[in-house]
Formats: sequence, C-alpha cells, structure tokens
Amino acid sequence: MEVLMSDLVKEMRLALDEVKHDELNDVFADDSDEEMKQAIETAAQQLLLQAPPQMLQPKRVVASLNESGKQDYDAIQTQYTDGHGSLVIPDDWLRLVELRLKSWSSSLVALMDPGSKEAQMQASRWTRGTPQKPKGVITVSPTTGKRVLMYWTAGRYSANHDMPTNKVYDHEVELFTYLPYQKVEDVLEKDGKTVTDQKIILALTDECKKYLIYRAISIFLISKKESELGEKYNQLSQI
Repeated sequence: MEVLMSDLVKEMRLALDEVKHDELNDVFADDSDEEMKQAIETAAQQLLLQAPPQMLQPKRVVASLNESGKQDYDAIQTQYTDGHGSLVIPDDWLRLVELRLKSWSSSLVALMDPGSKEAQMQASRWTRGTPQKPKGVITVSPTTGKRVLMYWTAGRYSANHDMPTNKVYDHEVELFTYLPYQKVEDVLEKDGKTVTDQKIILALTDECKKYLIYRAISIFLISKKESELGEKYNQLSQI
C-alpha cells in the first residue's frame, strides 16, 4: 500500500469533523499536520505487527539463484553440525511472515522471545524445536555481529536421498518471507528537486487504509489527552 501523507491527514480531519466539540477545536489547529503525520507512522508500525496473514504483502528474502534456478542462501546461511542454523535478516526487517525448510513438515511463523524459558530450552537436544514443530529467535551472530534468525532444527537427509558429503541435516530453504518497516519517501516535482508531498509505503493490502486512519486518529487524540475518544477510534482500528 502506498498513500500520500497529505491524503491521510485530510481523511483524518474529515473523520474527526464528525465528532468535534468545542473543547476539541483547539486540538485540531491548522499547524497540527506534523503531529498527525507522526501518528500515521506510529499507527503504520502497529498495524504491521498486528495484521493477520491475509492482509500482508510480505517480501521474500533476496538470495541469488544457483545453476538450476533455485534460491541459493549460502551467502547468508550458517549451518551447524547439530542441526540448528541461522539466516542473516535484512536491515529493514520488522516481522517474520514465514520460514520453511525443505526438510520441515510445518513452517515457522512465530518467533520466541530471546529471554524466554522456551528460548533457553533450545540448548538441549531433548527440548529444542523439531522438523515437525520448528522454533526460531532473532539474535546476534557471535562471529559476524549481524542480526540473524536462529532456527531449530533442520530435518535429517533420508536414506534414499543423495545427500552432500559429510552432511546429516538438510538445511535447504524453501521459503523465507518477512514484513519490512514502513517507509516514508518524498514526492518530487518533475524537476526531481522540489518536494511536493510525502508518501508512506507499507506492506499491507489497500483495505487496511481505513484501519490506518482510525489508529492514527486514536494515537493523535490520546497524545492530546482525549483518551476516551481516542479509545473509541482504537476499537474501530482493530482488524
């Protein structure tokens, strides 16, 4: 979804015109546009974290293609001999959508809290994730210092599979998708220099626009100490 910030601010004001009362008139001054834009950005990130799968437009993690035309993750993947592995995540990473290894019978769609007991349980072969119920967490690689998605555990090569020499676990990635942070870009005149507006880009379907407006209104109102009215708009923004 790509929307002009000026259009979103205009729609916020139109929606608020219906509920304004005398005490609110001072809140919605002509110079409050910047505060409304800040509310839009905050609302966008909240919705990206909360939206259900059917409203997402995920990005695929970029990987080069090998000779057979398949995604080759060798440059960003580390495979460990005990079956767990890690994948470097993009700089604009906000949220996992799906990670699926070819050797897994189900996908990884939710991540553990790094400090949780569940994450600590991954240190044991008896309590860690399995190909049937994989587990993952975002952490920092001790060798490269980069943020990675650490996962447990790849499935073993079957006896009938032509496995690579000295490899027991099949770490081939079938799908790796995520949601990036929202992005605000300048809109330029034809001369390529004069800024006429800004647009917000977020990986959600167009039907999420109304929820974005309601959530932004809620955030804006609460910042102006109009908590009761802000909560009403928050309820309208729930997907």
